[in-house]
Amino acid sequence: MEAPHHILPFPQPVAESREWVSEEIFHTGDAFFAGLLADVGQAKKSIELEFYIFEYDEVGARVFQALKEAAARGVQVRLMVDGVGCPHWSRSSLKDVFTAGIEARIYRPFPWVRLGVRFFPKLFNFRKMSRWLQVLNRRNHRKVCLIDQKIAWVGSFNVTKAHLEEFAGEGAWRDSGVRVEGEEVKTLRVAFERAWTMAWSPFRKKTWFRKRGRWSASRSIRKADWIRPQALIRLNFAQFLRHQYYGGLLHRIGTCRERIWITSAYFIPERPLVRALKMAAWGGVDVRIVIPKKSDVPIVRWLSLSLLYSLLRAGVRVYQYHPRILHAKILLIDEWATIGSCNFNHRSFHHDLEVDIVVQKEESVRSLKRQFSTDLAFSEELTLEKWKYKFWWERFLGRIVFFLRYWM
Repeated sequence: MEAPHHILPFPQPVAESREWVSEEIFHTGDAFFAGLLADVGQAKKSIELEFYIFEYDEVGARVFQALKEAAARGVQVRLMVDGVGCPHWSRSSLKDVFTAGIEARIYRPFPWVRLGVRFFPKLFNFRKMSRWLQVLNRRNHRKVCLIDQKIAWVGSFNVTKAHLEEFAGEGAWRDSGVRVEGEEVKTLRVAFERAWTMAWSPFRKKTWFRKRGRWSASRSIRKADWIRPQALIRLNFAQFLRHQYYGGLLHRIGTCRERIWITSAYFIPERPLVRALKMAAWGGVDVRIVIPKKSDVPIVRWLSLSLLYSLLRAGVRVYQYHPRILHAKILLIDEWATIGSCNFNHRSFHHDLEVDIVVQKEESVRSLKRQFSTDLAFSEELTLEKWKYKFWWERFLGRIVFFLRYWM
């Protein structure tokens, strides 16, 4: 039996080790979205987008218009947003997108969005409410745009004008992203399909594909040898992938010889990670962490400050980026570097769907090093003395909400 015409077949996993055909780093939202929209305008077969946040603003309007034009010229366009990241998306939102010729779904929306008034009688069903709360905690935090299964735009840019200096001026968020091209981009398609089958839309067809799609994706995952330590795309949509991701990170930190540079918007490390960073610092490795002084989620900043004491004592250097909100997620371990959506917190390691790209080109690694040095120039180092006396009230608030760290 053939798959429905509106779904392209699952791609075959990449069998051999590959390198990116092209690779370009972006540190401003203006350049990132200009390039992304240019590629969307050149798409020939398919466009898949998944964003945690997709706002109805000037940037969202531009992206939507480009997708609408692509759909009009016969390109298959699918858009997936997260239910918590986009609480304003509703049935009417999906209808507007569907009318424009674009397939759109919400990944695990709030129950009242999916069920409407039928949700309220079920409030007294404890079993279903517990299940909903558990599901709602697992979000799709990826920010990905796939063009013709050949080009991928990945990073931590959401579709919102907050990232662009054109609209936000000097207050635009400090963020980073990457455009890559190569055969391994097809593995992102497998991840997209898996999430797509679990996403909701009132316009989705009732077919056999949902169950078969999950099975096909899982079967491809188990057989794929691109899930390996040297993989260029780091995904975490299966439990064994999360173990591999986290274990591989700890191993790289433990075997580091020169530098560990971390840029993290939400830095709430677990104990094994804290121990690994402390051991590296004690061993003479240059361990530096840049966190935001201004955060869009203040409670996360409080938690970060409350957890830094042992790191500072071990010689880890921590900096607070102060000009604007820092939202980037970059990791440099010696000459190995990643860029993507994964934070150093419980959400990324245990709950949310994330993706990081391992950059390979020497120029890309140099670009990340230069940007890290630039961020340091606009940051204030947090010494142990400052931690003890200057931020006592924020640390106090962090300790109060410490029990919530598993959900942050």
